[in-house]
Amino acid sequence: MDRLTRVFSLRLAVLLGMAAAGIPALSASGGDTGRPDQSAAQSSVARLPAGPNFQPPVLLPAAQPAERSEQLEKTARLADRQIAHGFDLANRGAYYAARAEFVAALRLVAQGLDAEQHATSHSHCLSAGLTAMKEAQDFLPTAGKLESDLDLPAIIASHRTPVLKCATPDNLLPLTALKSYFTFSQEQLSQAAGHEVAGSLALYALGKLHSTVAKQKSHDLVAAEPKAVVFFQASLVVFPKNYMAANDLGVLLAQGGSYAEARKALEHSVMTMRQSASVYNLSVVYRQLGQPRVADQLRQEADALHRTEVARLNARQTSADGMVQWMDPRAFAQTNVQGANPPTTMPVQQNTTAARQSGDTRK
Repeated sequence: MDRLTRVFSLRLAVLLGMAAAGIPALSASGGDTGRPDQSAAQSSVARLPAGPNFQPPVLLPAAQPAERSEQLEKTARLADRQIAHGFDLANRGAYYAARAEFVAALRLVAQGLDAEQHATSHSHCLSAGLTAMKEAQDFLPTAGKLESDLDLPAIIASHRTPVLKCATPDNLLPLTALKSYFTFSQEQLSQAAGHEVAGSLALYALGKLHSTVAKQKSHDLVAAEPKAVVFFQASLVVFPKNYMAANDLGVLLAQGGSYAEARKALEHSVMTMRQSASVYNLSVVYRQLGQPRVADQLRQEADALHRTEVARLNARQTSADGMVQWMDPRAFAQTNVQGANPPTTMPVQQNTTAARQSGDTRK
């Protein structure tokens, strides 16, 4: 495990403790959070496992500047706490409140970077990214209307987002405009977070929130799945080793039938951190791509990894039942590879032939 990966794990271990303890969002200051200063040990990202509820985060690696101020480290810790509180709120079904916490964490990161650099560019990028995502909804017709009913020049003229101000209306379609706005939003959101792992975690949490809500029959989040893709992609730009964002991005792409792109995202996730769920998801995609032999090999590996993960978890639980064992953050982070629930597993429907060959419909 290289230094940056180890540092990422340390922050994750702390987030686990905060979420489990129910630490409030706006806890004071950079008091002791049980992990070393990020200048010596950078950041980590957590995951929200599969299932109907959000869970506390679980393991990731990090990439931060070698030198960072104490003030920026304190800001990152405050962002950690807001994210942990957002996990707790989402787990209780308070999705809008959770979203507000994740956005607030992003705002903290952007403001911290601006204070560090004596600028305002990161805060402006955050505002521009969120604005573009909201304004993109205007390119989706409301109930009873069609795309042809949309007055694109008037809509674009009313927006603050600059991306299509000089576009030729005759050659512009609502779907093209929507994609342009989402691309702009992704660029701005990733720039807002710089290379801060806390920012990558907040973006990942927003993506997980939107992808989870999109599966529910009754929700009023517009274009929840496309927005989730934007957040996952931005999270990976900020911190490319965020294997959870890569896994969940791959799942969304596969659900949309983009198996080649899904394979790339899932292979990136597996190369960064080999987990049973990601390997299993990759096996499903390879089967859909007509490569059953590779799919079978990956499936066997996923089953073996899952058994190892469950055994490790059971061993920790058995140890905890006997007595409280204190360990330093590094040791704790290295034991925390898997929780009871795996990362999101592939809920794509296998084709009939593939299903008969594998005999498996696990989701």
